[in-house]
Amino acid sequence: MTGLSSEQVTRFREDGYLLLEDAFDADVLDGLQTELTERIDRWCEQALGEGLLSDLLPDAPFDKRLALLSEQLENPGPLLAVVGGKLRTVGMFQILTHPDLLDIVQSVIGPEILAHPQFNSRA
Repeated sequence: MTGLSSEQVTRFREDGYLLLEDAFDADVLDGLQTELTERIDRWCEQALGEGLLSDLLPDAPFDKRLALLSEQLENPGPLLAVVGGKLRTVGMFQILTHPDLLDIVQSVIGPEILAHPQFNSRA
């Protein structure tokens, strides 16, 4: 992607948001997805040992697994905290500094882009 079209910038400014399908290749997310999966797996192993979970759902698709795991829990808050909040990881940094994303941001605010070193994610 080489940034936003003038129509997309206008829509963003009018609506306050812009939904972009396929803004960059899905494989860009692989590193972050691996990091999140490892965090979830560690938490689930402990929760299984404590009797909080009955099934680790290792074969569930990434985009469904967290919701399916949450259904087993009386309080899913601790599980969601594992993947939420301020992630300071290589995978998150790679996404936030990806050239396609920076092109999109530059289309809206210009070439001087500053990113905070703590990155937030939401489950």
